[in-house]
Amino acid sequence: MLGVAEDTLAARDFDSVGTFVVAGPPSSGKTNALKSLITSMRRLDPATVLFHFGGRRAQLKDYTSWTRSAVTPEDAKELAKEITELIADDSLPTRVLIVVEDVPQFADSPAEREMKALFQAINRSDHLLIGDADVTQVTSGFGFICDFKAGRKGIILKPDSFDGDAVFKVPFPKVKRTDFPEGRGIFVQAGRQVTVQLPLVEG
Repeated sequence: MLGVAEDTLAARDFDSVGTFVVAGPPSSGKTNALKSLITSMRRLDPATVLFHFGGRRAQLKDYTSWTRSAVTPEDAKELAKEITELIADDSLPTRVLIVVEDVPQFADSPAEREMKALFQAINRSDHLLIGDADVTQVTSGFGFICDFKAGRKGIILKPDSFDGDAVFKVPFPKVKRTDFPEGRGIFVQAGRQVTVQLPLVEG
């Protein structure tokens, strides 16, 4: 489950395969959204194998028991290559969840090529990759970020009206960021959008 949807006031689920974008301006609740998604996936399947990519300022490095965590570009390069090979095995008996903090930090880094290949492999698989970014950094339609957005699924927290077209090629209604408290955003999946409130995760 993702959160409570505005149209039904009921829990809204999401398709837990491919790439999932969590974007928004600063202080919009992106890290909390990642925590919420991790919690939801572990409830769905406690055997899910968890991988983490971060940086020097990674906030989730100690959040849960990661199978592996990479917080330098060099480590990220190696881990991305290993996961890409792992998920290519259709007989893999476990679900894989990959969490990437601040996705754009890996563009123009030693890990860019391997991360790009990982995004492409995830979108051909039955596994899930969730990553967060400042919304201004995911409006590009080219290269590395384009592959990250290729699943056309995710949530824009504290959105502007133009964010839907820029990120997902799905138009948003006229909205004002000031109408969206932290943790509320517009969720996009299968070409449709709906406002969703995410839960607050303690810890």
